[in-house]
Amino acid sequence: NFQDIRSTEAAFNRRLLSGDELSAKIDKALRDQERRKEEEQERREVQHRALDDFLRTLRLNGHIITIGSPEPSVGADASANVNLGFMVTVEASSEAKAGIRKLRMAYRGNDLPERDSWRVEETLSMLNLIVTVTLKDGTEYSVKRQGIHNYRSPRSWDLDQIIQDKPTRAFVSIEVPSKSVREVTSVDARVTLAP
Repeated sequence: NFQDIRSTEAAFNRRLLSGDELSAKIDKALRDQERRKEEEQERREVQHRALDDFLRTLRLNGHIITIGSPEPSVGADASANVNLGFMVTVEASSEAKAGIRKLRMAYRGNDLPERDSWRVEETLSMLNLIVTVTLKDGTEYSVKRQGIHNYRSPRSWDLDQIIQDKPTRAFVSIEVPSKSVREVTSVDARVTLAP
């Protein structure tokens, strides 16, 4: 019967159209999935670059250091050596603050994943304050203090709180031969990775 044939043909065409729609939906889902993978990969690369830049800043120029006036003191053997003491103040640099802002944007918030927090923690644990007194002849006397920086652990604070509220202050004393005190030309301080 002709009407049954037309009805069967219409149903077959509907199935073909439905198959085309299904195929289009699958293609779209696959494209969306690929786009999401690419976006996630790009996001991870941005995060990686922001973290590497921040760690480099911490190592190279993440601090503003102010050295106070020398406070000399003499021990029992004043004829041999004099201790030159300095109050050293360490603050986070504007470059470090900008790096933290980049981290917040890259990670879309205030929290770093555990593995990235550990990388920051490891870098912070290796930072040392080195204060050097230099004489006219180039001779240097140095002292190293570990853990003197102006940051908190990123594992216990969000990125808004990683920089301490107040500058870090430390009194540093360097022993210099008494006969060389008049030869002191400079005092330098830097925060750097442990050698």
